[in-house]
Amino acid sequence: MRWQRIGASLFIVGSLLAVGTGCSSIDKNASSAQTVEAKNWVKQQMKTKQNSISEWEKEASRPKSAPADQAIAQLAVNILSKNVASLIEENGNNKPALLASVMKKEQQPKSTDLPSLASLVLKEKSQLDGGKTMYRLEGSVFTSVPDKLYPVTITVRVNNQGEIEYFEIDK
Repeated sequence: MRWQRIGASLFIVGSLLAVGTGCSSIDKNASSAQTVEAKNWVKQQMKTKQNSISEWEKEASRPKSAPADQAIAQLAVNILSKNVASLIEENGNNKPALLASVMKKEQQPKSTDLPSLASLVLKEKSQLDGGKTMYRLEGSVFTSVPDKLYPVTITVRVNNQGEIEYFEIDK
C-alpha cells in the first residue's frame, strides 16, 4: 500500500511537470511566431526605406534641379541612411550640430538600427523672401513592433545657393 502511494505521488508530480513543460513550450512557440512577425515587419519596412532612399538619390542627381532642391534631396538620403535617433541623442537640442552630423559624408553601410526612418516625402515647399525656400518633409519611424509607425516632420530652410540655414526634426 505504501509503495502505491509513493508511486501515485511520483505519477502526480511527473504529470504536473509534464503539463508545466507543455505550457512553457506553447509560450515559446507563441513568442517565436511573434519574433517571425517582427522580423517580417522590419524586413518590409527596410524595403520601403531602401525604395525611399533610391527615389531621393534620383532626385539629388538631377542636373537641372535647383541647388535648394538638390540640397533637400541629399539631406533626405542622409537622414534615411543614418540612425537619426542616436544622432538626436548625441546632439540633443543643438540643431547646428545635429545638422552637421546628418550631413557628414561617411562611407558606411545603410543603418539597420532601430528605431529607424522608413520613408520621407516632401509635403510642402514654400518660396520665401530673398530666394530662400522652406521645405516640410514628413516620414514615418518604425521599430520592431509590427504595424506601429510613428510620424516625424522635418522642417528645413535653404538659401538660393543650396545651403541649409534652418533644420528641425519634430517627433
